[in-house]
Amino acid sequence: MRNLFLFFSFLLISLCSHAQLSYLTEQDNKQIITSEINHKNKIHSYFPVFNLDSLYKAATYYNVDSSLAFLKRKLFYDDFYHLETKHLTLRIDPAFMLNYGKDNKTNEYSIFENTRGIIVRGKLGKNLYFKSTAFESQRTQPQFLRDYILKKRTVIPGMARLRYNKPDTFDCSSAEGELFWQIKPSLVFSIGRGKKFLGYGYRSLFLSYNAPPYSYFNAEWTSKNKKLFLSSLWLVTSDIRSIADVTKDFYYKGYGNINYLSYYPVQWVQIGFVESKWYKNAVDFSYFIPVVYWNSIFDNRNNGGIKAGITYSVKLLKLFMYYGQWDFVQGRTQNGLILAKKTDKFSFFGRAEYNNVNTGYNMVLQQEMFSHLNQFIDYSTENTKSEFIGQIGFSFYRFFARFKYNEIYRLQPEDYPYPVNDKDYYRTYEAGIEINPAYRLQIFGRILYFNDEKWWSVGLRTNIFGRYTDV
Repeated sequence: MRNLFLFFSFLLISLCSHAQLSYLTEQDNKQIITSEINHKNKIHSYFPVFNLDSLYKAATYYNVDSSLAFLKRKLFYDDFYHLETKHLTLRIDPAFMLNYGKDNKTNEYSIFENTRGIIVRGKLGKNLYFKSTAFESQRTQPQFLRDYILKKRTVIPGMARLRYNKPDTFDCSSAEGELFWQIKPSLVFSIGRGKKFLGYGYRSLFLSYNAPPYSYFNAEWTSKNKKLFLSSLWLVTSDIRSIADVTKDFYYKGYGNINYLSYYPVQWVQIGFVESKWYKNAVDFSYFIPVVYWNSIFDNRNNGGIKAGITYSVKLLKLFMYYGQWDFVQGRTQNGLILAKKTDKFSFFGRAEYNNVNTGYNMVLQQEMFSHLNQFIDYSTENTKSEFIGQIGFSFYRFFARFKYNEIYRLQPEDYPYPVNDKDYYRTYEAGIEINPAYRLQIFGRILYFNDEKWWSVGLRTNIFGRYTDV
């Protein structure tokens, strides 16, 4: 596995000899409101990365030529509904994932997803931003995801609690709503129900996109010289534990506080200090302290609910970035290399990432403290000893092609109630065309291999969904 990581790293470095511009993007299917890393302004590593205007202007968004015919403008360039006044900017778009396919392990029925919804983004006055989404979904699943859902018993990855529509069909709905108040350029408060991410990786040791939306309050401060950034995130999670059967559940609340301090000694080097503490059903005074490592030093009575560590990154040649995380409480590490280049017509993105995590499955310390609706809120796979991830993606005009490879080494914990493979392999091939960049309307085709399982699908989507299929 280390040889694979070194090979991908060498490949990425060797491709960067003619670089001109830095262009680092997030994981493919993260939400449209998040912006790209802004090197000119030395923006911090905490996602979403503001530039708050990205809430209603996607990275690909640009002023639409008003001379274009109405139908052509709406189909290929503009939002479904777009309003610009002196005090209000409003964008309303459909949000959906419609696909059909086959899986060689589930020959008795076809694999489909029918997710429909709406996304509303806007800006009121000079300082108030908002975003809201709502989805309703019916789907069947390939065998490996169906097994995962039934073992979890309650949740479709990244979405919400499930309902049964037919014996092989799952039904769920999900909603998010967030308000962002930019008090001044250096201070932003946000409140709502949504998802957050911490770090540069495909996954994160501290906060990932895997769990369904949760309620949160976030305060962010950036120093005048852009060298310091402080974020404090307070979030409320809930989880569901089956007692005997599907009609009897046990619910509990989780309260998490994640404090993050990022420092840029120079523009191309970043180091961040992160700590999170989690409580079950009730909190104490320390929950409200927005100081990194406060709990580790002064209030570590509940060690099972504390994580602390650092993030780091180095950007070189305006083309590639080495990044990583170290959770020194639980001894987990992440190291990765990103290469990216973009011109007006062409872009390339590559990633090689190696995670040494030993997640295990501990019902007391892990599942209760770091999960929401039965999905981990930090690292998004269970029983993982280590993982290698390789990604390559190209785009030319509006055409795109991507490849992703995952190799996961699994632990074999004695207390885990289901059989576990020693190794799992994922390979994903995807290609398509972006019809409308304003809300990332795409036609796509995809082939995913999970060990000896093959799942192919074609469909139409607005690419705004933060999910992991490599669970």
